[in-house]
Amino acid sequence: DTARGVAVVAATVDPQRDTPEALRQWLDLFHTAFIGLTGEPGAIRRVLQAHGLPPITGEKASPEELDYFVDHYAGVYVYTTDNLAHLMYPGKGVQPSDWASDLSQLVRVGWTGPKGSGEANPAR
Repeated sequence: DTARGVAVVAATVDPQRDTPEALRQWLDLFHTAFIGLTGEPGAIRRVLQAHGLPPITGEKASPEELDYFVDHYAGVYVYTTDNLAHLMYPGKGVQPSDWASDLSQLVRVGWTGPKGSGEANPAR
């Protein structure tokens, strides 16, 4: 039941290589229902800034190489039906049981406010 209430969206930070076709091929390795987003570099920069994330850095291993490395944020933002990101999971240290519990509650109950804010408590 929870899976029907969750959409997984992966947003690229490297639109030069992450074409819509490349994103689709990569996401299909995980699940065909996952959604890929790409856009113009300026739009991607604005999204990163809005989330308080640093700009993307890219570097070549050597000047002769045509390929390059991209450093990017590995965490996950969880948006709810109010189109706001209420939770952020870091790139490491989150257990599958945390995801299952949090997402299940968010789908069933929705966002009910942060702990200590005078609002009802969220999944955590």
